[in-house]
Amino acid sequence: MIRSIFVRSITLLLFCLPLYADKLNKDNDAQVWVKSSFKKSLGCYFATDFTSEFRFGGNLSSLYFYYFQGRLLYTPTPGIEIAPGFRQHYFRPRDEGKWLPNSIPMGDITFYGCLQGFEINDRNRFQFPLKEQFSIRWVYRNRLTLFFPQRNRSMLRPMMSNEIFFKDGKEFVENRYETGWLLTLGSSAKGGVTYIVRTQKRLDNKWYNTHNFRIRADFSF
Repeated sequence: MIRSIFVRSITLLLFCLPLYADKLNKDNDAQVWVKSSFKKSLGCYFATDFTSEFRFGGNLSSLYFYYFQGRLLYTPTPGIEIAPGFRQHYFRPRDEGKWLPNSIPMGDITFYGCLQGFEINDRNRFQFPLKEQFSIRWVYRNRLTLFFPQRNRSMLRPMMSNEIFFKDGKEFVENRYETGWLLTLGSSAKGGVTYIVRTQKRLDNKWYNTHNFRIRADFSF
């Protein structure tokens, strides 16, 4: 009973916090991010996945960013995953009409754990853009995700995560708080709708918020 009250209280707190996020900054932007991924098992230790995402900003008025990403996943032991990969992204600044491409080699080291039905995911990502845009040579990203216990026969599962970004490994430049629900559609298909508060330090050294809804679909085979 205590566990049930705790889970409900924390869940309520998590989903109420974004309601007050607009008070942090008046220069807000509403966005929608549409993400899809496909994962293929290659045996006991290896798998591969392909991910794409399209982001619509300017209060949903235009597509300003999209990427395609592939990774090779290696699980040497339960609880640890190593994943080298490559991302190709395209970004269109608000004041420019042309797309700016960038190719980004990357590597992930992810640690997994489980405690009383809660699942914890700690992903450490290193990105090395081949083009030095916005004076960024490399980026370290750490995302900590908490998945809440899934009730029997329920297709929905609450989750929350927080991800921090460090430019060149030392300057804190971005934070993403995400919360929402994941939807189990079957043994090989999942979906979800989450809400993201993205706080980002831009070239003028000021911090800005964007309020984003992410719609996702994940498939494995």
